[in-house]
Amino acid sequence: MLKNYDVSTGHSLYSKHRFRNDVHHMVIFDDLMDSPCVRVRLYLTDDAYAVVKKEAANGHIRILQDAEVIEGTIQIYPYSVSRAEEDGDLDWYRQSHKLNIACKDAIEKAISRHYRNNTLDAKAVQNVVDQFGWARTSFVLVNTIRNKSWDGRISQENKQWAQLAPMFPDDDSQGNNRRLRYVINSHPGLTDMFTKELRRQYQENFEQIEKPSVRNRLKNKRSQTSPKISARLNEQSR
Repeated sequence: MLKNYDVSTGHSLYSKHRFRNDVHHMVIFDDLMDSPCVRVRLYLTDDAYAVVKKEAANGHIRILQDAEVIEGTIQIYPYSVSRAEEDGDLDWYRQSHKLNIACKDAIEKAISRHYRNNTLDAKAVQNVVDQFGWARTSFVLVNTIRNKSWDGRISQENKQWAQLAPMFPDDDSQGNNRRLRYVINSHPGLTDMFTKELRRQYQENFEQIEKPSVRNRLKNKRSQTSPKISARLNEQSR
């Protein structure tokens, strides 16, 4: 059973100004060498990131999210518009919200363009991911599946996958769900196929499974990482 990682202390993905200059990566992964399995979120320098990728290749961890922290990149804003107002992040919220809608539109177009003879071409996922990245494409799919949890045309496997990611409420002042604006309107069965293909490609590109704790290897890299990383490692070691 997974221990919950702390999502209350910061955003799933961060803008560059929130970190020191040598932090370029955000990774969420399951440490498969711990029992029970522990989910960890780290903010990494290039050297520490290389260690994490090696651990994934060796099957010691399973990467769930892998994102760059780059100057000028508009990252996902995962919280509500009211929280954005409180934190002074309203511009970030609006830009991220627009990109979520654009990603939803791109998924619908990709499905329409690449579905033929009861088959969805892998290019449908590739084209969207190339434009919006793994994280935002997955975020829009998770949002869609959660808002269609009643629909039997979406597989239980994909519904369970969608429940693994944190998704915070985002209602306007009238109580309307603002996330409905980027719920995919394609046929639910085709959305299910797209999600399955995205998960297959992601696993093929980033995940392998099987063996001693990754945190011990990362301890040697603490001096090269963000203070947030050391704090996370210390917390998980208790």
